[in-house]
Amino acid sequence: MKHIRQLSLDGLRGIAALSVVIYHYFYRIDEIYNTGSNEMDWTYFGHFGVHLFFMISGFVIFMSISKETKPVSFIVSRFSRLYPTYFFAVIITFTVVYIFGLQGREVGVFNALLNLLMFQEFLGISHVDGVYWTLTVEITFYFWCFVLILFKKIDLLIFTLFSFLFLSFTVELLPENIYKIIGKLFFINYVSFFLLGVMTYKLKKEYLKYRNVFQILLIFTVLFINNENEDFIAYGFIYIFFLLGVYDVLKFLKFKVFIFMGEISYSLYLVHQNIGYVIITKMMNANIPKLAAALVAFIVSVLLAKLMYTYIEVKLSKYVKLYLNNKLKEARI
Repeated sequence: MKHIRQLSLDGLRGIAALSVVIYHYFYRIDEIYNTGSNEMDWTYFGHFGVHLFFMISGFVIFMSISKETKPVSFIVSRFSRLYPTYFFAVIITFTVVYIFGLQGREVGVFNALLNLLMFQEFLGISHVDGVYWTLTVEITFYFWCFVLILFKKIDLLIFTLFSFLFLSFTVELLPENIYKIIGKLFFINYVSFFLLGVMTYKLKKEYLKYRNVFQILLIFTVLFINNENEDFIAYGFIYIFFLLGVYDVLKFLKFKVFIFMGEISYSLYLVHQNIGYVIITKMMNANIPKLAAALVAFIVSVLLAKLMYTYIEVKLSKYVKLYLNNKLKEARI
């Protein structure tokens, strides 16, 4: 059962990654660089793939920490999973943009080095690649998980996330500078989606308890109050898709193409945007059609992501995790 669920989750990740790539290559790039009349306005909805990623993250992290987890083990696990691949993505993206140029997206060497910390948004530092903002949200979620693990209160995760959710009704009354800090610290705009992932794990594990169903409906009530109707409807469709995937109803999620895209989804997400923009804009300046340019950008990004997945996500990250665990054993932490 575990193996099947993981395949479905990989498929969900693959769909989420493809959605975001399509959004960036056909809709977002037109907003930024005015690359021509956009006949694919529907690709706007691809940006909701990020919200699907957050749901998956909430589900997977809660599933992993529901078992007994040591604080240091949690840090090692998350660091080895995220940072080696991220370091490489920052370096290669900065290098490509530095060499070929990308208007409005260049950053200095010092800011690029600060990007390696992954919480540059808290420092007010520009991202080497715009997609990195989601990593700030992710590590903020991990931070609060770590705090609860540290104090052996992981059973309070749901209560904690609901507390952050209801903060959304009060923080808007605060001065703007304080609102921004509070909003980031408690990831108020996105906590709903992590919470939906967490509650879906409980829903699956506890066999449709009424309390869990009520809490999910409560989350959607808050989403309805805080969002435009169009966004709220999109969130509903995304959640239904996520739910069907978790319960292994959508068999197509286990097609090889989606499993493959799910496996490389982290690397693909990190490197596709600015590198893709460089390729598309340069090719369009050479009078190559946008569709062809986007296809080339996609192929390059997938090939690069596959290499990163194979040699960094799998091999290097495994080595880093083993090395850190050995050092912790030597230090008897």
